[in-house]
Amino acid sequence: MLASAYATLVTGCDFVARRPSRPDVSCPWKHGVHDRMTANQLRELDRFLCVLLEEAAALLGGPDHDAARFARLRKTAEKLHIVEEMIGMPSDHGRRLAAIRRIAARLRQPCPTPQARDIALVCGMALELPLALQSIARFYRDLGDHLMKNILARNKILEFSGACPQVESAIVACGGI
Repeated sequence: MLASAYATLVTGCDFVARRPSRPDVSCPWKHGVHDRMTANQLRELDRFLCVLLEEAAALLGGPDHDAARFARLRKTAEKLHIVEEMIGMPSDHGRRLAAIRRIAARLRQPCPTPQARDIALVCGMALELPLALQSIARFYRDLGDHLMKNILARNKILEFSGACPQVESAIVACGGI
């Protein structure tokens, strides 16, 4: 299940990263539809990471792990923090995940607050939204790669032989084990 969750995250990130930048949206209605579609893509990337984290926690947590309680955690950043503690890999990705949630929320319900600050926090620099989406997809992909590498190394799982071509190629791409 972990391999499948990882393959889904990789595929989703690749889709968002390859997606063409903003189409010609001259009419406000089309612009609103495009923004909601973009927000949905951000939510899906977050959900794919969330599923990966749930699978990782189930693998790492052992018999004492309460999968139902973990699944009920609402914020991906909370789940990430717990999994990172399990593998001894603390980070500060929670702030970036929260900023991505705010960007998606603003795209769904346009508000006067500019999202440039959140984009700069997530991407490390000020970018227009189409380039920011590519950067966000890379962030999720890099985070997934790093998690998988550490999870596999921690559990001495050296291969997913035949599990999924995307997983095997992604493991090679992130430097193997």
